Amino acid sequence: MSPALKLTDHPRLYIGPDQLARLTDAPDEPMLAAAQKAFEDEARDYTRSATFDWTPHTHNGHLIRARRLQGRVVTLALRFIQTDDAKYRKACLDHIRAMSQWDGWSWITWRQNNSEPKAIYDLSYGENSATLAIIYDLLHDSLSKEEKRLFIGLAKRWSFASFLHHTKPVKEPSGRAWWFGHPDSNWNTVCAGGAGMLALAMAEEFADDAATVLERV
Repeated sequence: MSPALKLTDHPRLYIGPDQLARLTDAPDEPMLAAAQKAFEDEARDYTRSATFDWTPHTHNGHLIRARRLQGRVVTLALRFIQTDDAKYRKACLDHIRAMSQWDGWSWITWRQNNSEPKAIYDLSYGENSATLAIIYDLLHDSLSKEEKRLFIGLAKRWSFASFLHHTKPVKEPSGRAWWFGHPDSNWNTVCAGGAGMLALAMAEEFADDAATVLERV
């Protein structure tokens, strides 16, 4: 990494130690108590299976899948941190392992029967990259070497290689994504943002690639 980049310990993204410490505070008003109850019920439900309903045969089906997975794993990771109950951690990682079996991340390339990871970097890639970043950051200190390899393999295969391919310098425009640097498109925010979060979360594991990703972001 660049010597100028100073990174804190994990968790280092938008959910930090101060926010996590508040997870053990008892709700002090009815709205928060209801939210806590819903959170507990959802986390318990998500421990039953890493499989959930979604269909590719709908507009942006793969993006819907990405968002559902993200909601489930963030819920499970935070419930684990709140309770220290290992079943929530296991269920969270089971979802990530299920994610590693996906044969494609994009609804666009799925419709083209193209499962090449570098074929595109779209909204699904951005959101899946953010998911990996959040969970890796939250669980980092508890992850075994095998568990870290799971995240690192997904990041290498799907996120970083594709982002770097589709955000080439202007002098190498072939394959460059239309959204990259676009001033008024949410694609730029989501796609670059997800890659940037993952580069920050995994900076030590991908020193050179992470530095390049962050420079482009």
